[in-house]
Amino acid sequence: MILSDSVKQILSASEVFGELFYEEFFRRCPEAKPFFGDADMQRQALVVTMTLTTVQQYHDGGYPAVEAYLKHLGVLHERKSVPMETYPHWRAAMLHTLARMHGEEWNRELSAEWGLALDGALRVMLHAIEDRAKG
Repeated sequence: MILSDSVKQILSASEVFGELFYEEFFRRCPEAKPFFGDADMQRQALVVTMTLTTVQQYHDGGYPAVEAYLKHLGVLHERKSVPMETYPHWRAAMLHTLARMHGEEWNRELSAEWGLALDGALRVMLHAIEDRAKG
């Protein structure tokens, strides 16, 4: 399975990926929950679900518009003072939830590919934060 097929499967599932993701993310990283205090979590669940498309598109094509959006996400998180220590928990929760959504179709290759895609997206976000800090 390639990432675009993985995303299609997730978007067509009856369960909302983001709802499962936030359940797992807050379990792994309860210190992140206050950053979502007044957020509409139903909306946030949809946003993080759609972010999978962004991650996949950046990984598969490195499109400048997608890269710009990831940079924007990095700056948004920095403005909200989201600690860097939460990012590894975010990544782990994403992979856990992806595995859960794919069930028996989840395998080492798909896990590795998603890991690379998530790492690439996080790298862009973190570079945007670093660039902003430099001036």
